[in-house]
Amino acid sequence: GMTNAPGATIVFGGASVFAGNLENRGTITTLASGAIGNLDGNITNFGTIAAVSGSQIRFLEGTYLHEGGTLSGRIVWLEVAVTLNANLAVAGTAEFFGTTVGRPVGGSAQLLVSSGAAAISYGSTFNVPVAIAGTFTFSSLGGISQLLTTKLNGVVTTTDTAVLVLQTANEAKAPVNVEVAQLFTNNGTLRFTSTEFTDVFLAVAGMTNAPGATIVFGGASVF
Repeated sequence: GMTNAPGATIVFGGASVFAGNLENRGTITTLASGAIGNLDGNITNFGTIAAVSGSQIRFLEGTYLHEGGTLSGRIVWLEVAVTLNANLAVAGTAEFFGTTVGRPVGGSAQLLVSSGAAAISYGSTFNVPVAIAGTFTFSSLGGISQLLTTKLNGVVTTTDTAVLVLQTANEAKAPVNVEVAQLFTNNGTLRFTSTEFTDVFLAVAGMTNAPGATIVFGGASVF
């Protein structure tokens, strides 16, 4: 394993891979647009992870332990077990592919999608509270017939700037399903965009559409 110390920097200039266990207390970043930095191993973050515009930093399988620090730009988790010991605030775009996000028993960490930020889930499970002030998109994958269900098992809160979007990808072969386990209040916009598939938003414990909030059906969808 390796520790990236405070003040130290890892810079990805192309489509490269860091393989192994890594504790980041410094900075992980990309050099320029088009760069793809891949982290393949068990990653613990206390520091800064910043993908510059037009680039991305990806976590490949393995685990990601969030102990603090900041993440910005396009950050992608691909089938990763994510554990939050501190709030994970999305600033930029965070994408979760087949990923499970949790926290230790007795923990208080949340996933925060700030105003102006975006989170995208492709069949991921969130076992932590999710606070949404930006855009949270639930999507399928183009060319894939597998039904992808995103599960929000923690408490979900929204502001009036929050936008929740069910969106089937281009050339998708299956709809999108979202399950919200706990009682939920929509204070912003819940939007169904598919015109080809019947996407489903299941509020298991019920939902309140608050004064000023909006539900928009764009196709053959089901609440």
